[in-house]
Amino acid sequence: MDAATNRRASRATHLVVAAPGLAALPADVLAGSRGLARLAALAQHHRDDAGLEHALVDAVGIATPAATLMAHGAGLDPAARDWLVADPVTLVAGIDDVLVASRVDDLSSDESSSLAARLSAHFASDGLAFVAAHPARWYLRLATPARLAAPPTGAAVGRTLGALRVDGDDARRFARVANEIQMLLFAAPENDAREARGLAPCNGLWLWNTAASASAHAPLDVDALTAAGAAGDLARGLALATQGSTRDVGASDASLATAIAAAGAPHLVVALPEVVASTFTSIDAQWLAPAVDALLDGRASRLTLIADGRDAHVYTASRPRGWRRIAARWRAARLAIDG
Repeated sequence: MDAATNRRASRATHLVVAAPGLAALPADVLAGSRGLARLAALAQHHRDDAGLEHALVDAVGIATPAATLMAHGAGLDPAARDWLVADPVTLVAGIDDVLVASRVDDLSSDESSSLAARLSAHFASDGLAFVAAHPARWYLRLATPARLAAPPTGAAVGRTLGALRVDGDDARRFARVANEIQMLLFAAPENDAREARGLAPCNGLWLWNTAASASAHAPLDVDALTAAGAAGDLARGLALATQGSTRDVGASDASLATAIAAAGAPHLVVALPEVVASTFTSIDAQWLAPAVDALLDGRASRLTLIADGRDAHVYTASRPRGWRRIAARWRAARLAIDG
């Protein structure tokens, strides 16, 4: 790509930054970011109750459900089109309902592989196969498409099963599958061993997927900078689905400026690792503030920041023109996160 073509591509780039956990940080931590304050003064904000994954797919306008993109991004069979996400969770039974108490993020590779294999053997006659692509993130391969839309695990944790909205013609079918999974996992020797070590059991799987985006269109190419592991599965899947390029944000020479300069796709997705208070300052300096700078100086034509805690918060801004661009460097507002 010559310099002129490079500049044209950069000016047309829609920069999408997915920051899991950002919306869960305390307001005083977020207030320390000059970049986020400038973005808040420019951006339109809306909440996506379907979660970060739905918001990310929606931002690039692709109709493929998130679970399929994520499975492919995890390196699973690209010819298989029908998947659900199946995240290991701890369920706690109450008097009237069952609480999705927490993710199970400390399974060993051996534990997750063994549990997934046992479930796959049991459900083989139903055409269901469980794949432990990562110890804390599994995928369920289906023989036929599932008409199911359920909130992602981050939105399910801390809520009861009765309070969680699961839509689609197959919702009841997979509720029965989930109940059967619970019974099988309750009797699993791996959970006996975990209990003996004082660890929370993996006694359920949260099965979920996103509904197709209402604003989907013929997908434009996506380049991606992705966190390693499960956090990058969706962004990698988006790039693979559109023949775009993908790179690890943890690479020693990875930077937003370099990625934008090399962008040949209309969308550049940056999928960050989980943002916590102890990492916020470095992530802000390396990725968030430079993303706002790229918008203001014209290297990106549009910026979408997707921050999640329990729900996803989406901030979208186009590059301001004229005096508004100059004023935007000095304006600040509080990032609107209210839950």
